Amino acid sequence: MLSFRGFTLVELLIATAISSLVLSFSASHIAYLYQSHQQLNRHIALRDEMRTLQRLLETQLQQADFIMRAPSTVPSSKVTLSSITISQFDDEPLDSCITFTTDKDRSGDIPLSSNELVGFRLRDNALEQSVSGARCNSKGWHDITDARTTLIAGFRITHQLTTPLGRMYLIALNASSRQDQNITSSLHFTVHVPNARN
Repeated sequence: MLSFRGFTLVELLIATAISSLVLSFSASHIAYLYQSHQQLNRHIALRDEMRTLQRLLETQLQQADFIMRAPSTVPSSKVTLSSITISQFDDEPLDSCITFTTDKDRSGDIPLSSNELVGFRLRDNALEQSVSGARCNSKGWHDITDARTTLIAGFRITHQLTTPLGRMYLIALNASSRQDQNITSSLHFTVHVPNARN
């Protein structure tokens, strides 16, 4: 005949205590893993955004001072000054805004008051792009970074070198994650502007 024996009170208390410890350890470990995962995702997202900004800045700046000419057209012998201007918006740091012209419509002509003026500037922890021929201190800019997720702490453009093959500009870009400002990213890169005039 089978004999059934239950748990004693002491055995039940010990089993409950061990189960509670295991559950407590598991919960804290899961919370730690979740926080680490979130932090890693923010770091990757910030790095990806910085790379995207770098590609955008390089692509746009390489077109600065570009004027389309027909193959039979001989370039003018008169000296034309470069349209590239580096300045700042209001109280932002020096060298945190750049504007330049590019022959977007490939007409061979860039009127003085034109939507072919392009630019980038730092304003209120966001990087902005000119959309309607706006100068550094005027309206007509829109954010290309989202200040809800990314804070642009620094944006600086400096002219490094002028050669017969164009100009070289150094760009420094510093950003942090809005959710965790300990997550930061910095980029320093040069852009060659082949069409830049003296």
